[in-house]
Amino acid sequence: LADRMLAALDAAQAAGGDLRGCQSAAILVVGGARTDEPWKARKLDLRIEDSPDPLSELRRLVRLQRAYNFMNRGDELAAEQKWDEAMDQYRRGAELAPEIEELRYWVAVTLFTAGREEQALPIFREVFAKNLQLATKMTVRVAQTGDRVLPGTILIAPGDQHMIIRRDGAWYSIILQRGPMVSNVASSADVLFASLAAEVGDKAIGILLTGMG
Repeated sequence: LADRMLAALDAAQAAGGDLRGCQSAAILVVGGARTDEPWKARKLDLRIEDSPDPLSELRRLVRLQRAYNFMNRGDELAAEQKWDEAMDQYRRGAELAPEIEELRYWVAVTLFTAGREEQALPIFREVFAKNLQLATKMTVRVAQTGDRVLPGTILIAPGDQHMIIRRDGAWYSIILQRGPMVSNVASSADVLFASLAAEVGDKAIGILLTGMG
């Protein structure tokens, strides 16, 4: 129904619309059954008060509302430990709004909670890198073996491999290694800093940030 209503608004605008132009738009969809809780019967209730292109903005909000509806349903299924069904809902929501990293983050959280750490970790790393990218003008990405250490680039260690620095001619390169955890973690800062000290020596600068979470 919402799609048909949006199509009708688009058609009306294409036919000439209001002579005064357009500034606002709204859409309201409610269920057809009587209820003593009418606020729950509202399937869609969105307004654009002031926009140079309110119909496009309304269509975007409808898409986002649907994405979050999928995520909310995923939360309900996850609470019942129906992991596969919850993941289907989360993925559908994330596909509808790929620009919102929060949605992919909750996909990863659900995977991790369900004991699927190997599937969750790559998503966590990608989301972390993209969010860090928003806070800096430097290039941010998850490190891969063979990456060169370059000015203006932030390389994030994968959460399941140790990251090691090696001299590569006039450059320094990254090597990723799987192995036992060091100090109960992998990737371990101890392993990284030990390789940095061995390869770079007193030319290296290390900054250690501590925290929780």
